[in-house]
Amino acid sequence: MLLSPILDEIARDDELRALADSLDRSDAGAAHAVEGVPAAARAVVLGALARLRERPMLVVVSRQDVAARLHESLACYLADGEELFLRPAQDALPYEQLPVDPVASAQRLAILTRLLDARDGGGAPVLVVSARGLQGQLMSPEHLRRHRQVLRPGDRLNVGPTLSRWLDLGYEPVTAVEEPGQFSRRGGLIDVYPPGADGPVRIELFGDEIDSLRPFDPITQRSSGRLSSLTILPAGDLPLWERERALARLREVDTATLRPEVATEWERLLEMLEGTEVPPVQDLLAPYFSAPPACLPDYLPPGSLVVLDEPGAVQLAATQLEAQAEELRTGFEAGGELPRGLLRPYHTWEETRGALANYVQGANRELAGTDVVLSFFGPAPSNTESESAFFDMWRKLGVALCEPDVVAREILATIRQRRRAHIMGGGLLRMLTLANAVSPSAADAIGLRRFGKLIHQHRPH
Repeated sequence: MLLSPILDEIARDDELRALADSLDRSDAGAAHAVEGVPAAARAVVLGALARLRERPMLVVVSRQDVAARLHESLACYLADGEELFLRPAQDALPYEQLPVDPVASAQRLAILTRLLDARDGGGAPVLVVSARGLQGQLMSPEHLRRHRQVLRPGDRLNVGPTLSRWLDLGYEPVTAVEEPGQFSRRGGLIDVYPPGADGPVRIELFGDEIDSLRPFDPITQRSSGRLSSLTILPAGDLPLWERERALARLREVDTATLRPEVATEWERLLEMLEGTEVPPVQDLLAPYFSAPPACLPDYLPPGSLVVLDEPGAVQLAATQLEAQAEELRTGFEAGGELPRGLLRPYHTWEETRGALANYVQGANRELAGTDVVLSFFGPAPSNTESESAFFDMWRKLGVALCEPDVVAREILATIRQRRRAHIMGGGLLRMLTLANAVSPSAADAIGLRRFGKLIHQHRPH
């Protein structure tokens, strides 16, 4: 957002417009290689393409930390109305059997729902995902679409069947709602925290009719404002309404080689599935709940732009995950900690690449390694008192402040000439901006101490 005016100027560049036009004219499945873009300028190019094409975009990178940095940089360039998401990857490796993070699970589900809305013509979100996030097994788009529920004031709500439905969706009944996937009821008040919501919501009933939908603070329990609608999504990654089919398939798994204590835990897992409990460990279960499991490209709207940032690195990360997973599986099976012959709980790179190929309209960014040095640029000076102090700091650092069109021309020249990129964005820019708001003198000290020498060494002349 801070650098959105610069992106406006860059998006007017003839060569970028020609690339965007070429992507629009391409047949589905066509691939385009964009070479020679320095790493520090990739967010600029992606942001400009997103603004020019106004279609959904999936950006695939090698690792989750790379995805987080790219997401942070893109957030500096895209405007408030341009949607940007970072898909959380599973924390655990396949077969590690660690408890699922309910917050990350809710975020993943909300992103899938947003992609479904985009398929219906609702905007052009930009989604950044790592190879690990791309290989996760998902419920089908049709399943998710059928099991969404939209509530509005004035709607009639049959409380008993509604709460039973929420249990089938994986919601946990609690005394006080604090996390996504929980609900509670006290007379004519129902509190629920669905994935995708900014926080928990209180449903106030008048008889069997919804009187109001109010967000509330889970700590103080005080509500504020009103909502015109509330979308209830499944509580997590698994389609738990398919318990019976999944349980029947899991009962066929051969557990003869498990150690006694592990066999007991396995039976406990099956007992949880027989009831309404949500199993804390879900990584092994996805292929049993969905047959066949979907993958992220299945959710993409037609005509989406798929970008592979350094395809070789993406493929390497994906195949390394497969090797690590198979090593874990072999070791756990040999130690009696895992049943033999379980269905694979992740998509291989070959499966993922095949799914991507069905959606690729412009992909394969071969971004050759360029020596990149972080430096600074800022937006054009303004007349506000707080920003004046901020720009004084830049001047002390020796940075020439200029209008967005000048900065845009410098970035484009850097991209074309493949020379060293002098760009600072993302967390560094935000850190100094926040520091300046609290104490301009402290921001000066931080900037001069950490970056002054670097700028004077590598500043363009």
